[in-house]
Amino acid sequence: MPLPAHQAPTPELDHQAPTPQPARQALMPLPSRWPSTPQPACPVPMPGPAPQARPDMNTTGGNASSYSSGFWNLCASNLHVNVSISMVYFVLGLPIFGYVLWLIATGNALASEIFIFNIAAAELVFCLCVPVVTTVHLIVAGLQHYVETIVFPYAIIYCSRPLFHCCICLERYLAVVHPVVFLKYKPLRYRVGLVASVWGGVAAFTGAFYAYLPEFPVSGYNIFLLVTLIVDLFCSLSILHILKRPLLRQGEMERRGGGGGESELSGGMCPVKRKAFFVISVVFLTMLIDQLPFVVMYFLFGNVKDYVYCVIDSVTMSFSCACGLVQPLFYLHRAGKLLCIRGL
Repeated sequence: MPLPAHQAPTPELDHQAPTPQPARQALMPLPSRWPSTPQPACPVPMPGPAPQARPDMNTTGGNASSYSSGFWNLCASNLHVNVSISMVYFVLGLPIFGYVLWLIATGNALASEIFIFNIAAAELVFCLCVPVVTTVHLIVAGLQHYVETIVFPYAIIYCSRPLFHCCICLERYLAVVHPVVFLKYKPLRYRVGLVASVWGGVAAFTGAFYAYLPEFPVSGYNIFLLVTLIVDLFCSLSILHILKRPLLRQGEMERRGGGGGESELSGGMCPVKRKAFFVISVVFLTMLIDQLPFVVMYFLFGNVKDYVYCVIDSVTMSFSCACGLVQPLFYLHRAGKLLCIRGL
């Protein structure tokens, strides 16, 4: 029998229409209690303070900012004076040192004059570097290039000269005060070893000067000068004391039954000793004038006004260049090559 209307079967029971879904709502920001998902977009950098330039950064010329203060910049306005002094030394010293080297190398005096030979060689190296330093000063602008160029010749001359002067003083001291020890160490091999040690010390000082840039080791170099000056003073004063003392006193000569010359009896000096006394005195005063102003100048560094220190620096350099010519000129005098002072 027919079913009631409300129970009649639906013909599309197995193919019902999909239930309509509610409309998709627009995405809303998540509540603050939910963690936010990191976005792949790059964040906008926040403006910050500009980076400060470090003192060791290369700016316009390497470490130019480091050279703008300190030891080398103290007398930067006085460089033309020092360059002029160096040029005068170059003109006077180049022929003298070259002539001394030629005389010693071509003669038979290399064994006995090996220290003078090395002093002349070091002075000649300095003279040959003067045109290079002058060219850098006139053409290449900037204090850094000038300092880096001048350190090598200055280290050569201002380290080798005191050391070789010490060698000469020690040699003369042993010859006059301790002749037996002098004869023991007279062979050439001992002098060659001493010369090699001196050049090794000069190389070490040069490397230290470059490693210390843009500053200058004032205290270390001052101690070096003081030590060499003390050695020179002790040796020279000891030699002068021995030469000033007479060989034999009158009572001792009478006991020996011998007669002496008038100079020995009166406590004077014979001509040979007088000449040696004169030479040692001049060399001693030369070393004193050469090294003592440097010691005083470096003690005054930072303790006097800048312009006063620069004047002292120029005067000291003038004395040093003049004293550098003394030892080679004395060798030419002993060799009879200086007619103007041959009678001394």
